[in-house]
Amino acid sequence: MEQRVVCGNIGGWTRIATVNITRGDECPTGWNKRSQDGISFCRSPNDNLGCYPILFSSKGISYQKICGMARGYQKGFIDGIIQNDALFITHGSPRQHIWTYEASTNEAHCDCNSAADAFTGSNFYCESGVSSGSPNKATYYLLDSLWDGLDCPTGNTCCDNPNQPWFYRELDMATMDDVEVRICSNENFDDEAILVDWLVLHIQ
Repeated sequence: MEQRVVCGNIGGWTRIATVNITRGDECPTGWNKRSQDGISFCRSPNDNLGCYPILFSSKGISYQKICGMARGYQKGFIDGIIQNDALFITHGSPRQHIWTYEASTNEAHCDCNSAADAFTGSNFYCESGVSSGSPNKATYYLLDSLWDGLDCPTGNTCCDNPNQPWFYRELDMATMDDVEVRICSNENFDDEAILVDWLVLHIQ
């Protein structure tokens, strides 16, 4: 998957983040590495609700284009972006949105036919590890990875972009801001969690 980089032209990109737990990488400081049923991933550092940010340095490079990818899994009854359940990629202070990887209760609960909210606009992917029905809060849904663009129900546009899980974004103006990635949930780990095992970011 990593070889299929979707970043426009090939040259001129600088990688500022690469976390691949499947090949044995450690999680960035601020996230914890855990395993379940033979699959390893990064998760929040404790069992409390909230957002847990990681900063990736821009290395002092001025950039206006950013591309990357994330892969994750669902644990429990995730509510979706309306309840702040997502992997958010931003820059600057106050935060300016780059891309959001939303997790949701089930596939039908994702709505990519319109903007997720005023903050994310249309720059997001949404997927669930559950095809239909209500998830079990104690279950790790590890057979269906998030944001791969598969298994969308009829009429849902969440799988339309063939480049998933890769995103590409050109910002309104150049910046040297570091890039922040936050794992967020509005309930404790006993109820829900987003688990991340692959993250890559490039800037230009």
